[in-house]
Amino acid sequence: MLAVNGVMAAVGDLPPGLHKLVDDNSGRRYSLWMPDDYETGQPIPLLVALHYGGPVSPHYGAPLLTQLMVPAFGPSGMLMVAPDNNGQGWDNQTSETEVMALITLMQATFNVDAARIVLTGFSMGGIGTWYLAARQPDVFCAAIPVAGQPPDNLDEHALNLPVYVIHARHDEVLALAPTQELVERLKTGGANVELRIDEQLTHYEVTAYSTPLGHAVRWLENNCQPKH
Repeated sequence: MLAVNGVMAAVGDLPPGLHKLVDDNSGRRYSLWMPDDYETGQPIPLLVALHYGGPVSPHYGAPLLTQLMVPAFGPSGMLMVAPDNNGQGWDNQTSETEVMALITLMQATFNVDAARIVLTGFSMGGIGTWYLAARQPDVFCAAIPVAGQPPDNLDEHALNLPVYVIHARHDEVLALAPTQELVERLKTGGANVELRIDEQLTHYEVTAYSTPLGHAVRWLENNCQPKH
């Protein structure tokens, strides 16, 4: 059972679309996007989306799903989840523990394909994507940091998974240079990493990033194969 906007509902009762949920055991808030064609018996890919910074109001990640992730990945039929941050940012062990607990909850609730768990995030969430991808490379099949620099505490040698990076050349908040420098080092070391530099966008044009993000769909299909 899940608390859906304060009302208890079974998983099978959740219709397609956005749901603002609370974990009964931990009180953790998260937003969930149910695809149109979810079938209980079929493994489904899971997209974990880490939201940007700012005062975290309840279900702060919901707009990230509806305005950015769904336009980019909706046609691929992915289950998408966006946890609320605890106010400390995503690049720390406390947030890592909470994200991993949410993934465990998703796996216990839905028939998640363990071979197709994707991590992404925007701005502060992009920073967290770098961090968590290096901390949990065996959990995620791929990582897609968007408009987020690698954090200072990143263990770049642990990034043993495919990474698709999206960053604007004219990002006025988080400059491109540190991201570009890391990508070049990773490529030199033989890592599976791609950098898409957008020539038009600025940092705050969040919804417009759905276009470059949508270009990652084919890349994901090549790097995250269903389990057999």
